[in-house]
Amino acid sequence: MKRKRTGLENKTDKLGEIITLAREQQAAILPKAQPQFEGYQVYGISSPYAEVGGDYWDFFPMHGGSLGLLIADAKGNGFSAAVQVTALKRVFKVLTETNLKTWVKFEILNRSFYDGDEFKGPDFITAVFAELEPEGRVYYVNAGHPYPLLLRGGTFRELTEGGLPIGMMQESGYKLGIERLGTNDVLVMYTDGIVESCDEQGNEFSTEYLKQAILNSRGQGAKEIAGNILGEVHRHTGGREGSDDRTLIVVKRLL
Repeated sequence: MKRKRTGLENKTDKLGEIITLAREQQAAILPKAQPQFEGYQVYGISSPYAEVGGDYWDFFPMHGGSLGLLIADAKGNGFSAAVQVTALKRVFKVLTETNLKTWVKFEILNRSFYDGDEFKGPDFITAVFAELEPEGRVYYVNAGHPYPLLLRGGTFRELTEGGLPIGMMQESGYKLGIERLGTNDVLVMYTDGIVESCDEQGNEFSTEYLKQAILNSRGQGAKEIAGNILGEVHRHTGGREGSDDRTLIVVKRLL
């Protein structure tokens, strides 16, 4: 005789289906190939948490031959986060097809996610968009995201210009930042799942360990630098998955 399923078992199955759907949705919006940009190596990777996170990275060909690079982290949970980053991709793709200035793109993006509830708590998106020109100039806006690191020589610069996370307030007043990549300079964009990964004692990987990992592999290609960073995080945590996605974009100028 077939055992009758309990209500808890049915709810558990339904939750599993929702998580699976959210994971599939999150995976579907990530790039299927690495960006190609003459004179540079560009490599992006996202190592998802066992549950459903909200990390997202992407690239966009821009007017004038530039390459747009976007990294984002939706702070909602589960399926909500997957929905947010899917919406972000669709809106931002349309914006990158315009001639609007970078900070204007973010103002429009912010308004499209703002729902009238300022400082509403965990449901917002942090992001960085960098527009890389062929000659090395980088225009960027940082919307409340961990600061990307630009390694030039033996010195790091942090990409701090921008404003509040997307959707937090109606008016964010984003500021445009400008940097430049020279030959062999390395730019690393990342989500907080990298620097907040902890060892058994609860010590975070931290920005300082991240900088050291970049320095240790700066002579290699963009893919190898990303792999070295993730390898160092793995060693720091003792192989534990952590509680968040780990996402990176690494750019290295060759010429």
